[in-house]
Amino acid sequence: RLWQGLGYYSRARNLHEMAKWIRDHHNNRLPGTYEELILMKGVGDYTASCISSICYGEPQAAVDGNVFRVLSRFYADDTPISSSPAKRHFKELAQKLIDRDRPGDFNEAMMDLGATVCSPRSPSCSSCPLSRVCQAYRLDLTSTLPVKARDQKKIERVFNYLFYQSDNGLAIRKRQQKDVWQGLYELPLVEGDLDSKELSQQWRSIYGLDVPDLQEIRRLRHTLSHQIIEIRFFRLAPTKQSKEPDTIGSLLFTPDQEVNRYPFPQPVAEFLSEELKDYGLVF
Repeated sequence: RLWQGLGYYSRARNLHEMAKWIRDHHNNRLPGTYEELILMKGVGDYTASCISSICYGEPQAAVDGNVFRVLSRFYADDTPISSSPAKRHFKELAQKLIDRDRPGDFNEAMMDLGATVCSPRSPSCSSCPLSRVCQAYRLDLTSTLPVKARDQKKIERVFNYLFYQSDNGLAIRKRQQKDVWQGLYELPLVEGDLDSKELSQQWRSIYGLDVPDLQEIRRLRHTLSHQIIEIRFFRLAPTKQSKEPDTIGSLLFTPDQEVNRYPFPQPVAEFLSEELKDYGLVF
């Protein structure tokens, strides 16, 4: 609930798993080698290389976007930096150059050089300490390097949410699957570009909800780093006013005034904040 809306859902889960792993397997102390660090959930090559080199003096090259750019220009290397082989390729190049006595200083210097001198546009080649041996500078290729592969088209999805209120409260569910917003709560969801009849059938089939008449009340587009989600919100009143049980299938019914106790994805939280504004809820 505390980190709802920040977009760091998987990072928060990984941080928690990492803390438990350190407690259970490393006597509450952070590992001191690359090989041990890389075993922790959420720690990749870059993070493990930074920690092991800067904190423990292990000669592991840390390669980020800035270092990709420096190496691509230094060697006049036209390997697309966003391609699958790029990370391993540039890591190997950096590993050959790393100062084995001062690996942390080397990594920080490479990052700073890329961030402040060898910038993406208008690099300051005249003040660069590597300009005399930089192949891109010698061949007048700095403006064309590094090469970037064309961005992949974002996946487009349609989320249909049902704002379903009963005597027992609002129907919500927890996202369990490994997907966007895992671990957060949402309204009853049917995914796909479906018409009203198809949606009613799906909500009945999946959740056991009788939803003969649907009214679309809001539509918006939510852009994530790798996909675009069109979100459609629908409303109806239950055909029977009898009191539903606390749960139906994967659904939980919660009193309207208590809905903000649960963490929701930002677009759903904003919708609920407007729909339930009479309660003065803060999401």
